[in-house]
Parts: sequence; C-alpha cells; structure tokens
Amino acid sequence: MEARTELSLAAMLAGIGFGNAGVQIPHAFSYAVASLKHAWVPEGYPDPYPFVPHGFAVAVAGPAAFRFTEPALPERHREAARLLGGDDLAAAFAELARDVGAPTSLRALGYEEADLPALARGALQQQRLLATSPRPVGEAELLEILRESL
Repeated sequence: MEARTELSLAAMLAGIGFGNAGVQIPHAFSYAVASLKHAWVPEGYPDPYPFVPHGFAVAVAGPAAFRFTEPALPERHREAARLLGGDDLAAAFAELARDVGAPTSLRALGYEEADLPALARGALQQQRLLATSPRPVGEAELLEILRESL
C-alpha cells in the first residue's frame, strides 16, 4: 500500500509538472502512434493485447524531436540532459529508454516508411501541442523527425 501511495503521488506530481511546463512535438505524435496500428504487444501487462502505451508513444520520437528543437534553446536542452546524467539530451533520453526496456524506434512498434505521412497528418491535428515547440514545425519537419525515429 505504501508503494502504491508513493507511486500515485509521483504520478500526480508528474502530471502537474507536465501541465505547467507544456509539452510539444513528441506528445503531438503520440496520438497517431498509439492509434494508427495495433500490432505491438507490450511486455508485462496481464491479459496482453496489441496497443502502444501513451508513454512509449511519446518517447519513441523524443530523441529526434530533441535534436530538432535543440538549436532554438540549447541551454535548456543541456540542463535537461544534465538532469538525466548526460551532456546531450537526445542521447541521454535514448539511453534512458533503452535502460527501462522501452521501444526505441517506430519500426519496433511495427511502423514503416509508408506510415510516416499518416503519422505526420495525425500530429498536425495537435496544434495545441505543436504551438509550444521552440522551433516552428510543419509537415516537412514532422516527416523528418519521424524518419529519424524509424
């Protein structure tokens, strides 16, 4: 019960942090990534069925998105990398994903090059999230980030 209570508190605080900090490109991708294909089955779930958990749908494009946004705010990216124990945010985030056993590519979730336009269109519908990007992002930029995430 104590562990559940502490985990619930941590989840609540993370939600407050996300709500106040704003999220952007990786979250814009998450809706399309989680809903376009239903082929990947995450390990460790009771009664497993094909779906992509929200956190994995967000994380898979994180490194490429951070490489895209870094030129706009290099100092903030360096600080985030430092908090993750590294010097480069994209690399530190990718290492964290590997360490926790998260999928690290769209291909790992069953996506191919042919799926990228649909994923980009899905992300473009999330303007409230894309508007907070430190760099302007349109369909061409989203496609490039997705290609890097394959």
